[in-house]
Amino acid sequence: YGQIGSALCLIGSVHVRRGDGDKALKCYRDSLVMRRLSSGGNGETPEIAETLHSIGNCEAKDGRFEDCLESYNSALEMKRKVFGDVDHVSIAKTEHCIGLALLQLGQYDEALTSFDSSLKARRSQLGQDHLDVAFSLHSIGRIYLHQGNEDEATTCLIESMRIKKLRLPENHVSLAETQHLLGSLYTKKDRHSDSIPMLKSALVAYKSCRDCEVIKSDVLDLLGAAYARIGETGHAILSYEHSLKIKKAIVGREDVACANVLMEIGRLKSAKEDIDGALIAFKEVKRIHKLTYSKNHLKNAELLILVGLIQERLNNEDMALRCFAEALRIRRKLLDSNHRDVAHALVHAGRLFQANGDHFKSYTFLNEAIGIFKNLDETDTDQCADAYRELGRSQLFNGDSESALVSLEKCLDLREGIHGCDSEKWAEIAYDVGIAKFDSGHYDDAADLL
Repeated sequence: YGQIGSALCLIGSVHVRRGDGDKALKCYRDSLVMRRLSSGGNGETPEIAETLHSIGNCEAKDGRFEDCLESYNSALEMKRKVFGDVDHVSIAKTEHCIGLALLQLGQYDEALTSFDSSLKARRSQLGQDHLDVAFSLHSIGRIYLHQGNEDEATTCLIESMRIKKLRLPENHVSLAETQHLLGSLYTKKDRHSDSIPMLKSALVAYKSCRDCEVIKSDVLDLLGAAYARIGETGHAILSYEHSLKIKKAIVGREDVACANVLMEIGRLKSAKEDIDGALIAFKEVKRIHKLTYSKNHLKNAELLILVGLIQERLNNEDMALRCFAEALRIRRKLLDSNHRDVAHALVHAGRLFQANGDHFKSYTFLNEAIGIFKNLDETDTDQCADAYRELGRSQLFNGDSESALVSLEKCLDLREGIHGCDSEKWAEIAYDVGIAKFDSGHYDDAADLL
């Protein structure tokens, strides 16, 4: 029975390598029966525990995480009885797999407990620079990312990457996974000089992996976002277009994942003055949204804002205003009245009302937007500065030069805090404030600003 059980385990491992999970699981279950018979009634041996662990691996790979947890926990309980209360590498292996299953189920605190226990045993038994230690650190980093503990995540991922670079080839997929996570974290923290090289390294490694197309697309999206944030619009568009090509092949051109990438491509092409290219991208986004979302979906509001901005640049102010007004209606319907996206839509609509000469509506919308920014404690943003600028202009048109000057000076202070007084954005407002001061008789101040 024992020899048959061992042979079945070997056959199961061959099926695992071939990707035939069902056959592997059957072999391991049959092996479990043989090994229990071989134990002569003693159902607690290292071999039986390892077989239970292998069954858990098959169930995990099939996405049956509740089932695999039951198998892993049975294996862990048996290993602790067999090996005693010591830091054993076999126990650490099963604890790590329990952590992975709990991570998939969103039970982050419990997963972290398992990973920490596994890491302690692996460091004790294998040394600080063992590859299994790197795997544990990578998994702990993932947990911290999910929990929003970015500093702790960074520390774990950097250490994991250091060990993997010692132990693995530079194009190994496991190293790429850590670079991918760390690159995404750096992108989120606007550390683009760190994120871009890391994401590019991960992308090179993933290219050699057949089953990594979805992951490659995610890396390309991150690269696109990073390039966009540093003003390398051409590289950003190329990254997103490559990602879009992959997504179309995997999920189909009607999937919302394609629409999300097209939205970014349209946004970037608009910034690059490729208006026709942007409108083509947004038209495709609209087609996909019609197939997927209701009319009152927030994604439609986002698209309407982007299309409205293009129409405004084309001097189609009536069309732009209709886009902004509809986006505002959707956001008011679905979001809290103090949501920043409501404020953004109010600023856009208020600006267009002012351009159309409706200064009362402009004043009303912009005041409401500023009130929202104040409630959210987000007054030190470009959006709030824009609201103060447009409000000041409306107040000037209404003949309220004193209030206009207060609003424009507030905008000037915000722009200086955000961009500095040597920036074009500051100079734009400095000109407006200078003119307002001149009109109100403050000639020396006006001269200095102008």
